[in-house]
Formats: sequence, C-alpha cells, structure tokens
Amino acid sequence: MAGFTSTPKENKKCSLNTLLVFGLRLMGRGFSAGMKLLCTLNLPYVCKKTFRIHELKLLEAVKYSCEENMKVASKEVQNLKKTTTCGVSVDGTWQRRGHMSLNGCVSVISIDTGKILDLEVMTQYCKMCEMNIKCDHECSNYKGSSGNMESVGAFRIFERSVMKRELQYTEYYGDGDSKAFLKVKDIYGEDTVTKLECIGHVQKGVGSRLRKLKKNQRTRWKSNRNLMHGQCPDGKDSWCRYKRALSDKRQYLEKSPGLPNSAMKVIKATYLELCDKNLLKKCLHGMTQNNNESFNNVLLTILPKETFIQQKTLFLGSYIAVLLFNSGYLGLLPVFNYLKIPIVPLTLKKYMGIDKERVMKSKRQSLPSTKL
Repeated sequence: MAGFTSTPKENKKCSLNTLLVFGLRLMGRGFSAGMKLLCTLNLPYVCKKTFRIHELKLLEAVKYSCEENMKVASKEVQNLKKTTTCGVSVDGTWQRRGHMSLNGCVSVISIDTGKILDLEVMTQYCKMCEMNIKCDHECSNYKGSSGNMESVGAFRIFERSVMKRELQYTEYYGDGDSKAFLKVKDIYGEDTVTKLECIGHVQKGVGSRLRKLKKNQRTRWKSNRNLMHGQCPDGKDSWCRYKRALSDKRQYLEKSPGLPNSAMKVIKATYLELCDKNLLKKCLHGMTQNNNESFNNVLLTILPKETFIQQKTLFLGSYIAVLLFNSGYLGLLPVFNYLKIPIVPLTLKKYMGIDKERVMKSKRQSLPSTKL
C-alpha cells in the first residue's frame, strides 16, 4: 500500500507521523505497538529510524515546554507566598521494581500549590557505552547504587533551586528515610532546611510497628473490660460516649472489650516511642507526600515498569508526565505550538473533556461515601 499524508508537511516531514509517535508515548507504548496497530488497520508505518527521529524532535519540544511549565509553577509559589522560601515534598521513584533499577527520577512538589517545581531524571544505562562505540554522545548522568538515586537527585534539585527557580526550599517534607535530607540540610547555609514528616508515612509506621509487635508476640491475651477513659474530655459535649453517659448519670455498657494490662505493658514502649514530641512536632502541618505518589502514578502509566526503556525515551516520558500532572492534557498544547503543528478544534475539545472527566472523577473519589 502506497504511503499517503493527510496533514501538511513541516520541513519535508509529515506532522501526522510526529503526532502518531506523540500519541503512542502518551499511552506508554512505542514503535512495536504502533506497527501492530497500523498493520492491523492496513496503513503504512514509519521505519524505526524515522520513529527515533520524530522522538528526538518531540523530546526537544516537550523538554522546553516542561521547563517553561515548571518556571510558571515557581512563579505561582512566589506570588502566593510573597517570599522566595517555600516548603516542598520530595520523593523518588524507580522505573523497575526493587533496588536494581537503572532508571529513576526525583520530583520536588510545592506544598502550597501542589505542582511540580523541578524534576531530576537519572539513568545509569548508556547503549553507546554498552556497545563500546567510540563517538561523541550524551552518556548516562548517574553512576552508583539505585538506592542512592533519591539522595543525589534531591541534592541536584536543591543546588540549582535559586538559579533556576529563584526559590529556596527551606522546608523538606519527606518520609522517615533521612538520607536525602542529610544531603540538602546545609545547602543554603548551616541547618537552613528543616525536615518535616509526611503524616501518611508516620501513620503507616504506627500500623507496621504494631503488626510487627503482634507477629512477634507469642502470648495469647484474654480481653477484659478495663475502663480506659482517664484522658477523655468530660461533659455532655464530649466525643466519649462513656463520659457523656457519666455526665447524664446514665449507666454505660462498654461494648468492646479493653486490652489486658499485660498487653498494655508490651505496647506501651512502642506507643511512647511513636508519641515522641520531636516526631509529633514535625507532623503538626498535616501534610503528606500524596502529590508525589500521584505523580509517580502518572509517570508509570507513560513509562511502565515492565518495559525497559533507553535514555531518550526516559526523559521524554518524564517531561510529558510533568506537563500532565501540572496542567492536565491542556498542558500539552505548548508542545504543538513549539512544533508549529496546528491545534485543531477536535483535539482541543477532547483534551478539555479528558481534563474535566479527571477532575470529576477525583472529586467523586474524595467523597466520604466512596471511602466507606
């Protein structure tokens, strides 16, 4: 079947092919998936070399659009805070499961706006070096263990924050692992960055510690009805049913059995450790790393864990994920403008529809009734 074009050519190249590659990467698919699709539809397809050329062209456009998007996000923080200091949540993710991944990235998200301010994409893999080809090329940007990627990525982002974003990330919201924080705590001067805990990870830690304690405890405890209301507030307006009944001079029957004293003694040490004032002080903000986890989810839909990818594809997918996370599908429009590809009304309408549906789904899932 002879090739055809339904779009005008730009620099002797069909924009339709560029859009096809763009669409495949948005879905987390590559050359092979596109070939299977178009062969099934009895349509011509580009060769692998041409596919890579379009990818490189897309990478240039997406990288520029992503950088501009993050600059706008940093300006939003400055306008909101009226200062150049802000708090950020920091988290890293890996392209493969386990601690043997060759690819990874670290995201820094504003606590105030929930948008990505900077991203560091890292890879240990270089195909040219692996094939021992002696030529000028862009080599891997990281050497070391996969577990140390988060620390190195966080340091690089904090190091360039003033120059590239005109911001100082003085509050570091992260999980209990403090290796990355130790790398950046003196980045703007001695102890200029404060570590604050993600309350989600602290909550998870409480459950994990108690489950581990239960697993290691071989003794079977018999429940009894010890009244444990000493610290409950008094009065008719108390949230404690026992105290409300007591204020109304009613008899209250405790339905749930209390823990025996032997169990209380075992749990108390763990309880006191998790109730440490220094730890709780770092949780008063009530913030989490959920935004980073959401971004990681967007990233993994574009760069699936089960598929190994090379350096250019890794960067392309990561930049696309930033645009989608910060601005939705409408955030992809600057890519079209950079490539000088006309934005047709149908594309604009569908992108707006996808974003609207995503917002509605998010609101629906956040309702208390859906969490029961």
